[in-house]
Amino acid sequence: RPPVEQGEPAIVIGDGMVGQWAAQTLAWRGADVMLVGRHPDRLAKFTQGICVNAHETDWVQTALDRYGKIVQVCVDTVGSVSAVEASYALMRKYGHIVSAGFYGTEDQLRLQPPRYGELSIDLVSGWARDRMDKTLELIAEGVLKTAELITHRFPVDQAAEAWELIESKRKPVLGVILEW
Repeated sequence: RPPVEQGEPAIVIGDGMVGQWAAQTLAWRGADVMLVGRHPDRLAKFTQGICVNAHETDWVQTALDRYGKIVQVCVDTVGSVSAVEASYALMRKYGHIVSAGFYGTEDQLRLQPPRYGELSIDLVSGWARDRMDKTLELIAEGVLKTAELITHRFPVDQAAEAWELIESKRKPVLGVILEW
């Protein structure tokens, strides 16, 4: 939903499924995308821009070095108020913040700082028929990669094991499918 022109900088925070799809979509729309995450295996799946491992590198400094203060779009898919607030220093005037993460009860985002840059904040939740139709079209055309993001498949009667794998983080996992 945020406006972005060819070559404009966009940052996606989070290398999970939502972050991967957001980064792919912004790249398809022509943005110069930086995907910020913490999982080398997940970051390696995004090949349409640059990836920054936030465990190894200061992502804000990397973005400043690469783009300066002209980022058009920053998408938070992890629900980090501190990451959103850190992104303010990167945003161009009239830039767009997209909140696609879950903030739980710690969702106190101060509104005055983004006001100084006249930033827009999109709060996404749910879906709309037109957007879902476009998403399915992009998947069918191979623009949005989904199969490559599936790392595990389980029969439905092993749903508990699938959930334990996700929760335990004992090995790399991204997309988990329950087969019916």
